[in-house]
Amino acid sequence: MVADDGPGLSDADIARAGVRFTRSTTSAGQDGSGLGLAIVRSAAQRLGASVEIGDTRPCLRVTLRFPDAAPDPTRRDSRG
Repeated sequence: MVADDGPGLSDADIARAGVRFTRSTTSAGQDGSGLGLAIVRSAAQRLGASVEIGDTRPCLRVTLRFPDAAPDPTRRDSRG
């Protein structure tokens, strides 16, 4: 989980979060291109993870959940 100390997002902004070039209504006057969460979402999907975006005003919370990995049978134990 990652959380920031920004202004947070409205419910409408959360629904659009992760869409390329989409910025929140609270981001006026701030730097950014609207790509950050879209990149996170794309990378997570490629890795089989899910992304949960929530608002805990006054901050934004993004949680990545990765599936449990199966043990690699070719990997040797670190003890030798």
